[in-house]
Parts: sequence; structure tokens; C-alpha cells
Amino acid sequence: MQRSDNQSEDQAGHESETSYLQKLNAKEPILGAGYGAAGTDAKEEHQLFLQDGMRQYCLDIARIVCVVLVAVNHGDSSWSDQFGLWNEMYVQQWVLQWLFVICGMSFAMSSRSTIGYLSRLLVYFVIGVFVNWSAYVIKGWDWRRQFWNVIFQFWFIFGLMIYVICLTPLKKYLEKLSDRVASRTHRARDLGLVNGLLIIVGVLILLHFAFRYVFAPLLNMTLGHAIAEFSKDTGKGAEFWGLPSNELDTLRFLRELLSYIQVSVGSILILWIFPMVSKDLTLTNWLVLLNVFLFRCVERRGQFARIVDGFDFTLIGMANFYLGLMYRRTIGKYMVRYWFFVLFIFALLIPPGTFGRFDESQRSLLRSL
Repeated sequence: MQRSDNQSEDQAGHESETSYLQKLNAKEPILGAGYGAAGTDAKEEHQLFLQDGMRQYCLDIARIVCVVLVAVNHGDSSWSDQFGLWNEMYVQQWVLQWLFVICGMSFAMSSRSTIGYLSRLLVYFVIGVFVNWSAYVIKGWDWRRQFWNVIFQFWFIFGLMIYVICLTPLKKYLEKLSDRVASRTHRARDLGLVNGLLIIVGVLILLHFAFRYVFAPLLNMTLGHAIAEFSKDTGKGAEFWGLPSNELDTLRFLRELLSYIQVSVGSILILWIFPMVSKDLTLTNWLVLLNVFLFRCVERRGQFARIVDGFDFTLIGMANFYLGLMYRRTIGKYMVRYWFFVLFIFALLIPPGTFGRFDESQRSLLRSL
């Protein structure tokens, strides 16, 4: 009897070892293999979420935290205003940004049609604006000349609806690309990393000159007067968002606006072109991140940039869901392990005691450094 048990244990151990080797050769996930280990499935290492249709409660929790902090910052009291102006908890650097990234992921994960998704957002928008309009009527305020402020925080929903419309073709493309990769039917000419990067850099340079020296003057000739008149009709809200009040400023405004849009178009071109010239698809989103943040570092950005920034972050969230981010799991592991070092870097870049809204005035940030 004892001999029979020993034989069973030996057989079980042999089967376990064989199963392990089979998983290792097939590159299937092996529990306990560790972050970045040779046997770890690429989906675990590079993908943000497995595309299995499961609800991601971690996104719900993060979204609730972000919305609560936004509500605190819009509490219409001296303390709530100071909360954002003093950049407590570094809220200016991550709250709205992360909220848009989550929106992009949620849109990618949604099985609703674009019409169904927009209809749901429209219901939220109509109810919210109606409540704000009712408050203006009850207070006896001039809501007709305060169009921007009546909508107020629900510009977030309106902007998200525009983003969804613009990103729907890209979502379908990334979805098909992701399916081809999963079924091993994706074919790309692997020109090498250096050649792929040179192609992307060349495209972005051409894009810059086209937007600045071709599209901006043409739009100023055709839409300059209309933009100035629209700014006059929408009151202080238009001034807050940096819209030009006269035709002399419209060319400057259009050049700035197109420089923001140029970054977004560049990101879309990266997502379209790089998968055709390289097989390293998980590297694509790193290039998108570099495109977005390098331009944010070198180009002046006014108040109106926040509208386009929301589009960029929504795009980043959606694209990362489909294509993943190279070595994101290993990077996340070390960020969690050395969280105090991450906060130390934040303190060096944005020292405690900085004051002002950096998204409204870059001078506030420059004066504090």
C-alpha cells in the first residue's frame, strides 16, 4: 500500500514537472514565476488588462477617488479653492489626467455601440446642465450671456462625447489590430527599431510645418472673424478659456490651438504607422507618451489646451487597453515597491509650497521653481 502511494506521488510529481515544462515552452503564464520572468506570459507583462470582458473594479475605485477630489476642488469655498491652488496631494498632476485615461479604457472595454454610448453620456449632460440652468434662473442671473458657466463642470461630459465620436474609427482599427495579434495573423514589415523611429520623427516634423505654416493662416482667413464674434457673445467664459477677443489675436490663437491638435494627430499617426513597420506593438504607446509629453514640455500651452489634453489622455487610455505598454508590469512592481522614491521625485519636480493653476498659467509653475 505504501509502495503504491509512493508511485502515485512520483507519477504526480512527474506530471507536474512535465506540465511546467509544457507551459514554459508554450509561454503560458506560470504562477510564481515572478515579474518579467522568462516564463511569464507577455499578456501579463505588457497588457494592462486581459480582454476577457470582466468588470475592472479597480477602475471604478480610481474613478470615484478622482471625482471626489474634483468635487472638493469645486466646492466654491475659500478652503476648496486653496486645495487646488496649493496643489495639495499633487492633484493638478494626476486627477483629471487619470480620469480621462480611465474614460479611454472604459470606452475601449464597452460593448455598447457608439450611439448607445453617446446616448448615455447625453442623458448625464442634459440633466446636469438643466440643474445648473435652474440655479441661474432661481438666482436671477443672466444665463444667456454666461453660456460657458451654465454648462460649467459638464463641459467634461460634452468633451468626452466629442472624444468618443473622434476616437470611434481608431477604436475599431485598434480592436481589429489586437484581434489579429491574438490570432497570430498580424503581418508587419519589421524595418528595425531605428528605421521605425526615423519614419515616425519624419512624419511628426512634416506635420508640424503643415499645421503651423499652412493650416493656421488658411483657417485665420476663413474663420478669424467668426471666432472673434463668438468670443464676444459668450461672455467671461470665453475669456477664461483664452478665446481671442479681436481679429488681430485670432492667428496667434489658431496657431496655439493647432499646435495642440497637431500632437493629437501625431499620436493617431503613430498608432497607425508604427504597427505597420515594427512587430514591437507594445512599444507603440511609449512613442505616443513621448510625443504627448515632449510637446507639453517645449511648447507653450494656454487655457484652451485643457480641452485637447483631455482628448490625448482619453486616447492614451484606449490605446493602452488594446496594445498594452512594454514592461508595464515590471515598472509597476518597482513603483509600488519604491513608492516613497516616486513621491520624492514629485517633490523635486513640484516642490511643496507651489501656488497657482499650472494648467491656466505656466508662469505660476515657473515662478515656483
